[in-house]
Amino acid sequence: QVSFYDWDDTLLKTDSVNYQSAATAPADPVREGCTFIGWDKEVPATMPAENVTLKAQWQINQYTITFDTDGGTEVAAITQDYATEVTAPAAPTKTGYTFLGWTTADVTTPTKNLTINKNSTGDKSFVANWQVNTYTITLVNHLDSEGNTVQFGIPGQQYTIELENEDDEAGTLGFVDND
Repeated sequence: QVSFYDWDDTLLKTDSVNYQSAATAPADPVREGCTFIGWDKEVPATMPAENVTLKAQWQINQYTITFDTDGGTEVAAITQDYATEVTAPAAPTKTGYTFLGWTTADVTTPTKNLTINKNSTGDKSFVANWQVNTYTITLVNHLDSEGNTVQFGIPGQQYTIELENEDDEAGTLGFVDND
């Protein structure tokens, strides 16, 4: 007699096989998150004069989680075994932008809290979403003790603000017209 068992000792098949006859294995069993790699012993091509017990052998699948940071700091891919906890990476950074979160093909609203179900299968890809930072610069006459706002430049014209002297404790700024 030949008996085939799964990893959890579930009987898959029992066959009565005549002495010196060939045994036939059942169809390859299926197990979520794993790949069937064979039996713990050879299936007898010639049945011995004793009972034979075989047990399914499995390899845990690994999945890769990739992160497209869209110009932000790199986030390394994670390769993880099926059914193991995934530690979410630190959020990327990008100069001049605020990180809104990650999206996927299925999740189109950015979320900062990555959730990857422990028993999910297949490779996953996440894309960083950013919002351009905006800054308000109010130019104030530093000589005006009342803090009156000073109109500067021509509406619609872009200007670059540069520090004239990094050591200037008063923080004097110079204005350069890029034209």
